[in-house]
Amino acid sequence: MPVLKEDEHEDIRKSEVRLRTLFNSAHDSIFTMDDRTFVDCNPATLRIFQCTREQIVGQTPYRFSPYLQPDGRLSEESAMEKINAALAGKPQFFEWRHIRYDGTPFEAEVSLNRVDVEGQVTIQAIVRDVSERKKAEEENKRLQLTLQEKNEDLIKINTELDRFVYSASHDLRAPISSLLGLIEVARLEKNIESVWQLLDLQKKSLLRMDRFIKDIVDHSRNTRLQTVPELIDFSKMIDGAFEQLQFMENVSRIRKIITIEQRDAFYTSTTRLDIVLNNLISNAIKYSDLRKEDPFLQVLVKSLPQQTEIRISDNGEGITPEALPKIFDMFYRGSGNSSGSGLGLYIVKEAIQKMQGSISVHSEFGKGTEFVVTLPNLGK
Repeated sequence: MPVLKEDEHEDIRKSEVRLRTLFNSAHDSIFTMDDRTFVDCNPATLRIFQCTREQIVGQTPYRFSPYLQPDGRLSEESAMEKINAALAGKPQFFEWRHIRYDGTPFEAEVSLNRVDVEGQVTIQAIVRDVSERKKAEEENKRLQLTLQEKNEDLIKINTELDRFVYSASHDLRAPISSLLGLIEVARLEKNIESVWQLLDLQKKSLLRMDRFIKDIVDHSRNTRLQTVPELIDFSKMIDGAFEQLQFMENVSRIRKIITIEQRDAFYTSTTRLDIVLNNLISNAIKYSDLRKEDPFLQVLVKSLPQQTEIRISDNGEGITPEALPKIFDMFYRGSGNSSGSGLGLYIVKEAIQKMQGSISVHSEFGKGTEFVVTLPNLGK
């Protein structure tokens, strides 16, 4: 063995001091281990793992990582594989779930390297606590998802606004044009009975405009309103809906069947539920089939502690198979003869979504239609 000169000894000593200084001042945890236990560690290790040197030296790696790891395997099995690979001269870099000495979990990045010093083989491990970075990444993902959802909502709103402006201007101008035409005809008419007929037509045009404006107001309210849960009395709400619709044409000729099963307190948005009930019940009246022997409209409410199911069914005209998938679209009219705005069922679906519920429909053309609304109890 060659004899080292005094200045070479000094250089080695200085190198060892520099390395020890780096070891002690490193921000990350650095420790050495044999194939089973920790044999040395720096001060950062004690800070990160929140323990004393005596509590870590001599321990196995599994003492500080009892969890299933990101690769889905148990700590001991996965750790031994990585340690053996490092001992074989293959550096390892991976993420690992550790616990501090008091049992608090944290996420870390770990690198393992083989170190040969004077014939002694050890593993040098560097552990970086990345818990805060992981939290920041998760928060960033959450914010990105939120921004993406808001962006999608804005795109949807802009698309609907374009369609709304186009269709609303057309539907508002159509009855106005009709009224202007009827007024001109009435001016020329001498027969009083004909004048009364023209006035009746004007009234129908005004009622159509009134319904359309009401739908626009409902759409605006549904879009802007916060969902504030209120105690619901289904009996009063359904009676109120029929009271508002008592002057609809032919309503007195339809048999009403109302069954309400409500024992527990149920909370949802009163305003939105009113919009839903009014639209669905008025549709059942509007599209009733008075040629049938017993035209009926049935409302069945079954309110349970966690949710309520509302079924509104009739034996009216029904919906054609080709129209059924489109009935909830904005401005969709199932028939060219329809006097509606094409907003009613669209508003119903939007209102139900705001109440965190769902709606389905079953219909047979010529036989009748059933809407099923399911709403969660927002008071639970």
